[in-house]
Amino acid sequence: MDFEPDEAALKPWIEQGVSFVKDRVTPENLGSMLGRYLSASDLLIDLAWNIDCCEIVQWCHDRGALCVNTSVELWDPYAGADDKHSFFGLELIVRGRSEVEMFPERQEHA
Repeated sequence: MDFEPDEAALKPWIEQGVSFVKDRVTPENLGSMLGRYLSASDLLIDLAWNIDCCEIVQWCHDRGALCVNTSVELWDPYAGADDKHSFFGLELIVRGRSEVEMFPERQEHA
């Protein structure tokens, strides 16, 4: 499921029987959207971004569905970022730095 799929990349998978849904998950439709496609013992592979992973995991847990998550996400984590202090800025800074830059003392023992 995606709201802007790469249809060329999906084509070989769809030809092999994979079902794909073009739609957008929102806080308002998460439960109904998942309920349309998942039931107890089904497996959800969550590759989503900007969808609250805790809500997805809770929804699956409550209904007996299995869930594999690839990223801890929030609903629109940057909304209101100008007015907040958060770890998101630190995370972006850290991602751009090498381990040598972040932990120079480790290099002394290498």
